[in-house]
Amino acid sequence: MWMGGSVPLGYHPDGRTLKIDETEAETIRTLFDLYLKLGTLRDVKERAEDLDLRSRRRERAGGRISGGTHFDRGHLQHILSNPVYAGRIRHKQKVYDGQHPAIIDPTIWDKVQDMLQSGAAVARGSRQKATRSSLAGKLFDETGDRLTPSHSRKNGKRLRYYISRRLVKDRSRKHPDAWRLPAEQVEGLLAELVGRHLTRPGAAVAMTEDLTAVELTGVSKRLQRQGNVMERLALKERADLRQGFLTLMLDKSMLADHLGCLPEKINLAELTIEAPSRCADVVWN
Repeated sequence: MWMGGSVPLGYHPDGRTLKIDETEAETIRTLFDLYLKLGTLRDVKERAEDLDLRSRRRERAGGRISGGTHFDRGHLQHILSNPVYAGRIRHKQKVYDGQHPAIIDPTIWDKVQDMLQSGAAVARGSRQKATRSSLAGKLFDETGDRLTPSHSRKNGKRLRYYISRRLVKDRSRKHPDAWRLPAEQVEGLLAELVGRHLTRPGAAVAMTEDLTAVELTGVSKRLQRQGNVMERLALKERADLRQGFLTLMLDKSMLADHLGCLPEKINLAELTIEAPSRCADVVWN
């Protein structure tokens, strides 16, 4: 039995159950077909944008509009793993047969779950290598140059750095404005900034929109469960550095997954973290 809450894309409420919205259901079927063919969320996202597939458009109180946007990877993950589409209901970590019609054949849904789990296992298997330079591709200096991982050895010890890419691409010239950051120091600094942002008073209310009281309580609990440095850094999409200041942008999909809500529920203004000069001074070299 449908217990209420946000109605999934593809359905409309029908008393204590759900009925299929055929227009939206076609979007759901297409997303499942794309994942079966392409096998990765990244490829599905790109193809869905080509097809101009979009989330449900909602008009809120006061005429405010939400939704109606292209799907990001977090939203796609949520859709593809939602048992509602196989005619099932998840309740307190268990899944039961529902009273509503399925949009996706249960055998197809089960196959997609196996594929999603296989992809997660591959990611877990390569995590150790990835976390050696967990900020690779996400750091930029004040010129817009990307910082790339580097290392040196001193007294037999391997020292990791992030350096401006021009130091690697053009070794024939001196680059007095280039950055060379000690990796562990900058990783710890950015993880600390993310942690402080997530645990500040009122963070759950500030970072989300249109959540029920029950959903908001769940978000609050998740915010207090701080992960390790690498888990916090995984929430980061990009950091722009300049002497005396830095701007950190959180990944909306990763943050939504961390909070246990849909990406469209995230307050976009809360994705940006700005840090004062002392933070950049620590890593300027």
